[in-house]
Amino acid sequence: MNKTTTQTPTNSLIDLTLKEMRDFESNGVNLSDNVSFHQYSEIQDIITHQNRGFLKQWKGKGKDPRESFDIITPMVETGIVNTDIDTQQLEPYTNNPEHYLPELMARSVLNQFFRQTNHGVKVNDVVETFIDDGNVVVRKVDQDGEIYDLVNPVNLYVIDQTAKTLEDTTVIEKFSFSQTQLRKRTNWKNIDQVINLCNRANKKELPYYEPIYRYGEITLAELNYTKSQLNGTDYEETDEDKDKYVQALFIMVRKKEGKHEVKHNEAKAVPVFIEELKPETIKISKLLKITKYKPYIEAHLGKYQGTWWRMGYRAIGKPFQNNANRIGNKLNLLIPHLKLYYHTSDSKLAGKNILSGFADGQAIVAKDFKVLNNSFPNLAILVEEWNRNIKLAERALKAFEVATGENIPSSASATAVATQNQAVGRYYNFKQEKLGLLFSEIFKRWGFKILIDALDPEEQIEITGDPTLIEEYIDYKAKKSLLDFMLKSAVKGNVVSGQMYLQLFETIKGSLYQKKKLFEDAKELIQKDVEMYVGLNPTGEAFNKQAKISNSLKVMEYEVNPAIKADPEARETLTEIKKLLGLRVKARPVQQPVAVNSPEQAPSGKLPQVKEGENAFNQV
Repeated sequence: MNKTTTQTPTNSLIDLTLKEMRDFESNGVNLSDNVSFHQYSEIQDIITHQNRGFLKQWKGKGKDPRESFDIITPMVETGIVNTDIDTQQLEPYTNNPEHYLPELMARSVLNQFFRQTNHGVKVNDVVETFIDDGNVVVRKVDQDGEIYDLVNPVNLYVIDQTAKTLEDTTVIEKFSFSQTQLRKRTNWKNIDQVINLCNRANKKELPYYEPIYRYGEITLAELNYTKSQLNGTDYEETDEDKDKYVQALFIMVRKKEGKHEVKHNEAKAVPVFIEELKPETIKISKLLKITKYKPYIEAHLGKYQGTWWRMGYRAIGKPFQNNANRIGNKLNLLIPHLKLYYHTSDSKLAGKNILSGFADGQAIVAKDFKVLNNSFPNLAILVEEWNRNIKLAERALKAFEVATGENIPSSASATAVATQNQAVGRYYNFKQEKLGLLFSEIFKRWGFKILIDALDPEEQIEITGDPTLIEEYIDYKAKKSLLDFMLKSAVKGNVVSGQMYLQLFETIKGSLYQKKKLFEDAKELIQKDVEMYVGLNPTGEAFNKQAKISNSLKVMEYEVNPAIKADPEARETLTEIKKLLGLRVKARPVQQPVAVNSPEQAPSGKLPQVKEGENAFNQV
């Protein structure tokens, strides 16, 4: 990094950030000798077509007479409908069968969040952006009951446009703050300076400011120097710090542009915040772990083809939309000039208007009477080209009749329709799976921690009031208390027989059912040593109630079979079958006596007591 002798590390960092933004807006990348890509221009094209504009400016005089024929938006809507996700399809789960209770509680917490917030609207926004733009990025917010916000692609600067993920490149995000929003940032410095120098509105308008967040590598010298300047402390730059790079968040507010607002050799932005980013390891599943520094989660409709920005429906449909505008406007010019002319040698009819001069159905006498062929020869060609363009667009965007819900042509065979339906269904299921992974990471990485931390005891009791949850919770609490009691008895040389175990177990459960409060420790139950995930159930197959009932009834027939009950190996096989069918295998209380250096005898001492707030998962 080149620095002049008069530049401070902070000013150098400001200049670097502004240069990266300018380069991103003006320069693209070469993907091959014949193919280049410019993300900023691509996004501008998408926005233009979304708003029914033209990629080429009108060069004629006066108002632009062209009409936009939006053929892609209906196909985008088809993709959205077939990929749509309902909040009920987002199901929390755990891989450990011992964590069934936290799974139920997490499901209850998540459903409560969906009921109390307008999160379904945000899910719809994510799906619509995913299909239309082809790329969706969310950012953690954790404020006003929200977990994440959708990132506007216009304000996102992916500095290395060939990066595969946002973690592989420097990322800059631009915002627009009101003065109220600005003053809420209590951990920012130089707020008064920002208000005096960075108002980008005209004098008659309400003030607004442009904070710029930069996530990426900087030198340790730039980090420490800027931090010292913001905090009013001293820092002496070293050569070692100049050569060491760290991941950091740097926030600055751009000054108002213009030769009168920013003096020569002055910094063009006011620094307000800087911190080193710490790596965050996220366990997405049992085998998948990722490390991230940036507060972003992303999903892409298409595959990686050399650029971070993948093609969405609008980009795929760009050539078809351009063709539709070209053909449609040509037809608009030709059709108004089409007129009907007639030819006859009969002098009685010559000069008369056949359309208005005769009544409908009137018989006339004429030597000869012909329609003059004056149609434009390329009119039929244009109509054919229009239809062909529509068909190609529908094929490229998978907007077939089976996907749109239109009536299938009677000439199509049932086999052909079923085959096409399956192929289209697999396509949309695959795209929906990508969104499922996005939401899984959102709730695994941010969601559950934010939701559980936000609960108060009253909400916990309300959320966990499900009868199944209460039963599971009491089973765990009773088992935990009884195990502790058995250990104390064993130390004294006593034994708890199988019959006594069952009696004590039922006694403790009875006392727990009489307690008024049971769920003070809901946070611990869900978070402590419990890996919680959110899976997408797009078709309902994983949680099909009718199938589950049918499977359960069939398994029950085998469970009461005397031959299976008497055969340990058969019982073990039946247990594995239940797991494969998604049926819960509930652990039963151990009925065998626990002996410790003495013959069986009744344990002495009081019955085990269950304390409020105990964690039922701290089992011995």
